[in-house]
Amino acid sequence: MKIRKVKIKKAEGDKPGAISISYQRGEDLFTMVCHDQAMPAFYTAAANLGDHAMELLELTKKYGKTATVVSVSLSYKYDKGTDSELTLASISIAKRLLCGQVVSLVTPEKACILATDKGMALYCHTAECIDAINWFIEQAANYVGGDRAQSEMGLD
Repeated sequence: MKIRKVKIKKAEGDKPGAISISYQRGEDLFTMVCHDQAMPAFYTAAANLGDHAMELLELTKKYGKTATVVSVSLSYKYDKGTDSELTLASISIAKRLLCGQVVSLVTPEKACILATDKGMALYCHTAECIDAINWFIEQAANYVGGDRAQSEMGLD
């Protein structure tokens, strides 16, 4: 399974939050929208990506304290007869301004390979960011597979 896009919508007021995941199995594309809470590791992985997004956007950590990841877009390279590999990723974050409006920022789409020279480094994610992206993909795949946070059933 290849995760293509993940959108995270937080709950607001009486509206439930939702997680939307587009993924590919073989030649088939699927999109699931679910209102179930994800495991804490999913949200931790998203927050970790937010830190990398702040760095990519050259914003201060102070600004990023209230910014949240709202989506992650992923692209894969396909060669006949071989398994596809992650090639590009971009991260979208949102921040509520003091006036109440929300500003959305998107990182440049960068390659998910390690740079071999300084010139290439401008176009590639860092090793730490690639690890964070892969961990987020793993958590998203777990969510698609049914790994969700469950409420206690209250059985004594």
